[in-house]
Amino acid sequence: AFKRALKYAPNNARLLLRYAEALSRANRWEDAEKQFLRAFSSATEIEKAIKGYVKMLLAQFNNDVAKALKEWQRHWQKAPSLFLCKAVLELGKRAKAVEQVLKMLTTMLKGEHATARQQLLMRTVAEAYEQLQRWKDATAMWHQLHQTWSEDYYPLWRMAECQAQLGNERQADAHFRQALACHPTAHDVRRSYARFLTSQGRFVEAQTQCRIAIALGASPEVMYGQMIDIYERAGRDSLREAVSNFARMARKHPDDLALQKIVAIGYERLNQYKRALPYWRRVCALTEAAPQAVQALARCLEHSGMDEDAVIAYRYVARELKTETYRIISSVDER
Repeated sequence: AFKRALKYAPNNARLLLRYAEALSRANRWEDAEKQFLRAFSSATEIEKAIKGYVKMLLAQFNNDVAKALKEWQRHWQKAPSLFLCKAVLELGKRAKAVEQVLKMLTTMLKGEHATARQQLLMRTVAEAYEQLQRWKDATAMWHQLHQTWSEDYYPLWRMAECQAQLGNERQADAHFRQALACHPTAHDVRRSYARFLTSQGRFVEAQTQCRIAIALGASPEVMYGQMIDIYERAGRDSLREAVSNFARMARKHPDDLALQKIVAIGYERLNQYKRALPYWRRVCALTEAAPQAVQALARCLEHSGMDEDAVIAYRYVARELKTETYRIISSVDER
């Protein structure tokens, strides 16, 4: 029946997952593994596919973690994959043996050549160490990966983040710069570096990184939001001056959605809700009254004491999204 169904929907992740679980219950382990892998590849049921595979593996060996790990190693040697990498970590979590799994993976890395399989394992182990907040171990693994993957920015970026967590500011700064030298348009790295600089009180440098990111094609809406955060950390006077500058730019470019939105947000941060209103109205006009924009306008109207207008806006959002927002409406109505 499953095979017939899959003829009509060969890439249906839920169907593949249920088929894999049925095969697992029938002790058809190899067939089940193939279907779990197909479900994982669909990108919609990734977590369920991994958990289902691990559940099957433990059931196959009566919850004997050591035997399950040996079976995993056999599969890995036959056909290493991201799916198996994720699965072994889930196995460690499920069996409360993360340390044992990481130790096994670290041992497997010794003596390996600089292959794609080795790099995949290193990255998996390093990310697992980060999740456990074992920053020194994570740094060591990212460093090892960088030695085999020196042309890529990612290990350098992760090393920078780990060093920042350890309080090694100089090393973190150096790794951030190296990562950006490898990949100047890596906007996630530049945003991360700006956050690091902000945490160090280096506000001007942080703003510079945000401006460079925008010039290199990063989303202005995202970067403007980060710039507002930086100005807010720098102090209320800095924030007030920044919002004033953004407002001047917004008046010159009335069709720039990102500018209109950030000015509205900036005035709200300053608790100047009435000054934010025209900008939220402009955002609504530019987005053709998108529910999220109207909801932001409604909140601003509410804070401005314009409850009747806020109720109208909330009702519009409720109608558009077909969701229950009557609790909000009634509370504003009562006031």
